[in-house]
Amino acid sequence: MSEWSIRVKRGVAASPEVVWRCVSTPELISRWWCPPPTVRIDLDPATGVFRERYDDGETRYEVVGSVIDYEPPSQLTVRRETPGSATSADRIAITVTPMADASHVLLEHSFEDLPVDRRDEMVAFYADGWHQALAGLAALAAARIVAARGRCP
Repeated sequence: MSEWSIRVKRGVAASPEVVWRCVSTPELISRWWCPPPTVRIDLDPATGVFRERYDDGETRYEVVGSVIDYEPPSQLTVRRETPGSATSADRIAITVTPMADASHVLLEHSFEDLPVDRRDEMVAFYADGWHQALAGLAALAAARIVAARGRCP
């Protein structure tokens, strides 16, 4: 099996513990993974369940998958089978690494057996979205820090 991937990195001004809660809590991951209320994420590492339910008011579909790596507070990897995808399955790995007073987040979206001539299509479809998603993660983590201090944003 050959793989090809898109890698997106971002510094987040929050501790790894705060970032990890935003990555691993279904309600919170649903807020940054895709603009709400478009997606609802079901994530249960104990049972291996991972599911994305999309509904933008016009289009509805479900992506099923499984949690294949879960190492709090640093690593979450899911494998998905997306309807209509150019590949049989893909993986999304999120790695949270501590930095001085912050965290580094690496999101790697890998595609199994993706034909070479479809790579540009995958970049066009996913790369900007993942950059926006990680910006949303950073904003959510910052809002949680402010809320924890008793000052609502």
